[in-house]
Amino acid sequence: LGDVYKRQALFSAFNSNVDLGSQTMALLNNNIESDVAVESAPVEVGYGQNFSVSFWHFFWIEESRDGGVVEISINDSDWVDVQEMGGVFDVGYTGYLNKNSTQSLQDRPTFTGINGNFSTVIGNKERISFGQNLNGQTVRLRFRIATDAYYGDFGWFIDNVEFSNIVTPLFSEVIAGDTFACDNSAPKLTITEDLVIDEGN
Repeated sequence: LGDVYKRQALFSAFNSNVDLGSQTMALLNNNIESDVAVESAPVEVGYGQNFSVSFWHFFWIEESRDGGVVEISINDSDWVDVQEMGGVFDVGYTGYLNKNSTQSLQDRPTFTGINGNFSTVIGNKERISFGQNLNGQTVRLRFRIATDAYYGDFGWFIDNVEFSNIVTPLFSEVIAGDTFACDNSAPKLTITEDLVIDEGN
């Protein structure tokens, strides 16, 4: 756990101009075969405006072997990549993962490698825009990282997650513009087939 705090401190130190609050979602790049996700609660998308999800993140993940994705479930349907449901990234995934029997995201585009240079800043703001395609639907989002059975790396740190045009309160603070934001509460862990971190109340 101490190693996680050291990584979070590095993430915060290189992003001093970004208000990251006191807690950050951390998905570690394990050196064992793993598949881990942070899931949102169900939210209802509103009408008349565009639906989007934005967040600040830094990833340093073993390039082409391990990676992270953002997935969506609509009306309790199966999880699929946000791009399959019309989601458009401002920046986007950085590469495909190699074919590997111990990697559950093999052959998929992911966040892999590193999004920073360590000389000025590490990380960037990302936005996924869905337009009005999902208006009126109930959706869940998840940040998912999958690792193979070999080498590990730093991981994927995510903060300042914001949903626009939703009518269901998702987190603890409502801000102007029909957008809901959060400073993450302490995670709750539920052990199922995959490890899921539920950042609920």
